Amino acid sequence: MKNFLLIGVAMALLSGCFNEDVSSWSEQECKDAGFKFEKQEVMNYRSGKLEIRTKCTEK
Repeated sequence: MKNFLLIGVAMALLSGCFNEDVSSWSEQECKDAGFKFEKQEVMNYRSGKLEIRTKCTEK
């Protein structure tokens, strides 16, 4: 009985590791899945230059 409980707890804790992060998808994958693809210009404080940051978000 303890083994089943231990296995169940381990599966519950590790189940979060297998979800795919939507924010790291490419532009084409994001649009095909029906999500919103955003591009933002942000300041890189170390170099002092503007960089383009992209991410996929839900609508």
